[in-house]
Amino acid sequence: MTEAQSPYAISQWMKWFAQVYKDVDQCRSTEDLWMATMAHCSELGEGIRRVNYPDILKSAAHAFCWMCSFVNRCNTGGDLLFSLHNSLCEMVYLKFPERCGHCMSNPCQCDPSKMDAKKDKAAKYEDLLQKWLRKAGNYGLTLTQWTQLFKDVFSGRIHLATLESIGFHFLEEAGEEASAVRQLVQFRGILDAQIEGVDKGFLEALTSINTLVPEYAVCMRDEKVYNPEKPSEPKVDLTSSDPAHVKARIVRAKMDLVIEFADMFSWFCAVLVKLEQIAQSSKLRSDGAGLDIEESLKMVYAYDKGNPLLCPSCHNPECKCLFFLPKASENNANE
Repeated sequence: MTEAQSPYAISQWMKWFAQVYKDVDQCRSTEDLWMATMAHCSELGEGIRRVNYPDILKSAAHAFCWMCSFVNRCNTGGDLLFSLHNSLCEMVYLKFPERCGHCMSNPCQCDPSKMDAKKDKAAKYEDLLQKWLRKAGNYGLTLTQWTQLFKDVFSGRIHLATLESIGFHFLEEAGEEASAVRQLVQFRGILDAQIEGVDKGFLEALTSINTLVPEYAVCMRDEKVYNPEKPSEPKVDLTSSDPAHVKARIVRAKMDLVIEFADMFSWFCAVLVKLEQIAQSSKLRSDGAGLDIEESLKMVYAYDKGNPLLCPSCHNPECKCLFFLPKASENNANE
C-alpha cells in the first residue's frame, strides 16, 4: 500500500481490493459479483432495521468492496455486454455532475412526490454527457468527497427523510441495477443470432460512456421504436428480432447498468450522510464523524499504512478462501 493521505481516492481503494481478490474474482461472472454486492446491501438494510450502527458501517464497507469488484470486472472483463472503460467515479458523475441529474440544480429542486409517480425517470442523457465531457479525466474523488457532494445537492431531502426510508431507496436502486444486469445476461450469445447491425462493432460502441450515450440516443429515436406520445417509453417489441428492437433493448440495458449504479451509489452516500447527521444530533461526535465509512473500511480490511489490505475472512493479502468455481466462461458475445 503506497503512502498517501487519508481519505483515499476511490480509484485507490479499487486497486487495493483488486490486489486482494484478483485470483478468486476471475472465477466469478459479472452477475456473481453483483449478487454478492446485493447480499451485503441486504445486510446493510438489516443493520438499519435493527438500528445497529456498527453493523451498518461494517456492511457498508463490504458492500462498497463488492461495488468496486463489480466495476473492476466491467473495466477489465472480456464480456462485451458488460465491458465499460470508465471508472466508478465517471459512472456516477454522468448522472450527478455536481448537481441533480434530473432538475440539473444544486441543491436539488425536484418534487419528490412527482418523481416517485414517474414510471420512467430517464434523465436527459445527452445534456448530462456534455457536462460530463467538460470534466473528462478529473474524477479522482474520495468517498468522503462524494458524500459531501450528495450532501450539498440533496441535504434538504436527506434531513427530512428517516434512515429507514433512505435505506429502502438504497435497496430499491440496488435491485434496479440487478434488473439491468439480468437484462444484459439475457443477451449472451446474441452474436450467434447474426442479426444485422447487432455485431461486435455495435457492442464495442457501448463500452465507453462518450459513445454509449450517442448510441442510446440513436437507437431510442429509431422510427420503429420511438414513441412520440411518451418519448421516455419507447415501443420496444420483446418478441421481435428486428435489429431496431434488439439494439434498443441492449443499449437501454447497458445505459441502465450505468445510471442505476449511479443512483444506487447516490443512495449509498445518502445513508452515510444520514449517519453523519445522526452522529451530530446524538453527540456521538460534535463534528458528526462518529460513524465514518473510511474508518470502517480500514477496520474491516485491516488497513495498516504501508502494507496490503487483508481479506477479512482468511486474513491474507491475496484471498486464499477455498471455492470450487470454474473460471468464468466467455461466450461468443464476449469475443
